[in-house]
Amino acid sequence: MTAFIGMKFSDGVLFTADKRAMFNNGETSDDIKNSFINEKVILGCVGKGNVYNSSLKDLRSFAKNNNDPIKIYQRAVLLFKKNMKIFKEQFPDQKCIIIFFLGGFDKEEKPFFFGTSSEGEEFDEIKSFEMAFKVEPPTEEEKVKKYLGYKIEQFANFKNVEDFVLTFSEAIRNIDNKKVSQSTYSVYLSTQGFYKFEVEDDGVLVNTERIYSNNFFNDDDKLF
Repeated sequence: MTAFIGMKFSDGVLFTADKRAMFNNGETSDDIKNSFINEKVILGCVGKGNVYNSSLKDLRSFAKNNNDPIKIYQRAVLLFKKNMKIFKEQFPDQKCIIIFFLGGFDKEEKPFFFGTSSEGEEFDEIKSFEMAFKVEPPTEEEKVKKYLGYKIEQFANFKNVEDFVLTFSEAIRNIDNKKVSQSTYSVYLSTQGFYKFEVEDDGVLVNTERIYSNNFFNDDDKLF
């Protein structure tokens, strides 16, 4: 199970997700499900953690020399389909759905945020968003919707991105399911730089990090 919330701003895109992932043996473990792909694109994913992780490194490798969001999307679809096929062959009795989101800046340096799903026609439909949330399976989605609906009038008064990080984290903590963690991890790609945020189970923002190094995106071990 995964809870994801994303939002596009005039100067960037924020992705927040819980930190619990389900793997091929049905067990859960804390894992990061939203990541920087390169200096222009971030990725968020809802679905099997091992399918996401198996696709991530190859997608980053492709994106080192390509900032076109459509081409990155097309490569992501190929990778997710390949790794979903492997998963289904190994675990035919397990359901495998992947929903992924891309955000960042296009060739004209305008922020974008869109997503697609393996359900139905398998990634054939792309939807653009100003704000979106997804819980898989969707039985707990109403709680996130209700909380964000209550908070949305306050958004105009928020002073910085941390206010959104804390609000999105609180929305996810409204989910009462052991397959969704109470802690969250956020990535923010903006005109001001690259940021990550971690919020613990008690709602305290414990880690805010800005990445300055020009060599950051050449080191796979440092990408998250």
